[in-house]
Amino acid sequence: MAHSDFLQPVLILLASAIVCVALVQKLKLSPILGYFLAGLVIGPFGLGLIADISPVAALAEIGVAFLLFDIGLHLSFKTIWESRKDFFALGPAQVLGASILIGLVAYAILRDFTAAFIIGSGLSLSSTAVAMQTLQESHEQNTPLGRSALAILIAQDIFVVFLLILMPNLNARADDLLPLLGSALLKAVAAFAFVAFLGRFLLRPVFEWITATKNSEIFTASALLFVLAMAWGVSQLGLSLPLGAFLAGLALSESDFCYLVKTEIYPFRGLLLGLFFITVGMSLNWPLALQSLETVALLVLGLFVLKAVALWAASRLMRNCQGFSIRLGLLLAQGSEFAFLLLTLAVSQRILSSDISQLLQVAVGVSLALTPALAALGRLIAQRIERGKTDVPLLLESAVGSETRIIISGFDEIGQEIAKVLEAEGIAYVAYDSDRERIARSRSKGFQVEYSDMNRPKTASTAATGGAHAVVVLWDDPEVSLFVVDAIKAMDTAIPVYAATNNFQLFEQLSIRNLDDVLIKNHETASVIAANLMRYLSFSEEKIQDRVEKMLREQRALQAVVA
Repeated sequence: MAHSDFLQPVLILLASAIVCVALVQKLKLSPILGYFLAGLVIGPFGLGLIADISPVAALAEIGVAFLLFDIGLHLSFKTIWESRKDFFALGPAQVLGASILIGLVAYAILRDFTAAFIIGSGLSLSSTAVAMQTLQESHEQNTPLGRSALAILIAQDIFVVFLLILMPNLNARADDLLPLLGSALLKAVAAFAFVAFLGRFLLRPVFEWITATKNSEIFTASALLFVLAMAWGVSQLGLSLPLGAFLAGLALSESDFCYLVKTEIYPFRGLLLGLFFITVGMSLNWPLALQSLETVALLVLGLFVLKAVALWAASRLMRNCQGFSIRLGLLLAQGSEFAFLLLTLAVSQRILSSDISQLLQVAVGVSLALTPALAALGRLIAQRIERGKTDVPLLLESAVGSETRIIISGFDEIGQEIAKVLEAEGIAYVAYDSDRERIARSRSKGFQVEYSDMNRPKTASTAATGGAHAVVVLWDDPEVSLFVVDAIKAMDTAIPVYAATNNFQLFEQLSIRNLDDVLIKNHETASVIAANLMRYLSFSEEKIQDRVEKMLREQRALQAVVA
């Protein structure tokens, strides 16, 4: 083979990805579909331009690891603990419910308990790569919907560890199996504890020393080394490679170098993650799918329906609103990249026949490709449901009452950023807006927003009943903004009021009304108001600074993605 021959598959991958992604984006579709299409065209079941997908698959797994690392950078152990309801309750409830529903259907067809267990458990999992990429494309990864989805996906990734241990030991005695599962749990706990120690005591001096070299190449190489070393180390404990990368992100999430590392890693993550989607497309046996088109269509439809129902039911049990639960169910209704591995292992252990495994893998692949469309459908349904609720002045569950501490009047992008902080810190709030479309979109993301008539804003009446400790006014309409401010000040001058506007004349009028703070809206407005609210509620300055820095990092990261 000529030395230059190794470039041929690289050129094919890059060219096909560029053409297909550009094509689907022209059609205003998700880039994920472009990568899938590229894989279908060049793979062994397409034109056969790349017959052996194993080298590409290895790089693709690293791409998923980088995605999990990026997700970890946006979190911390504290925020995971704050999502414990989703992590410890919603996630396991979804896995259990979906496993039972899918397993029962599989058992009714195959009459084999072990096969039904593997199919039910394997298909109960969702794709972290596809779901999180879909959320990032719509800039919703930091909304309540994004946080709940991530908590569920992390819980599923840990469940995969137990499935991989269980697979070779399905015929083992309970006395042998329980120690294996206990060992896996101890390894996971040990990995989390080690990463917490690493992030707090070791990483800061190491990266300070590397930064002092003032060599950007060394910094980039060090970041890559850290991600890959952590992923490899955790995988040696029998846990998954992506989980190790996620823990690496957690270790760096609260360091001063978080944003810089993210900037350096982002190009690698995007390219390698694209390879993952291409690999899925290459592995789809579409000739088999065409021969069994009705069967594959039924499998995909059944997978979507059963998983969406399980997720919706689990979410409603957690008392999430209807629109939010529907969006969550449809967002995570696809199969998982781990399903390919589990189904292949089931064939090697003669639990499933090769034909059944191939059909299920095709169905999983198709479900991954359809996820962006399904997520868009969920968004549309949720917005219509929530828009219907705004026709009457209904209060959201637990949104208003004796526990409400903050009112946000006018729920624009700044209001949403403030609400994210309040939710992350466990501070109860209620938001009001008069734009029914905006309310529907916000509710579908999990925000607590209520309709308020422009001519009769409900902010003042809620504050009058003692249902607020502070009020944030974000209306740009002078008449509404001044009405709200004047009504609250006339009723109780002790309530802190923070206001922001794009209207300079309104800014001057608000400034003479003795409010606690009045701002012109810009990219720092949300962080300034959030800091004021936390300070008023007696949070420590260290805590306030940490939260503000995290907000600004997320805003810069979002601006980098948009750019």
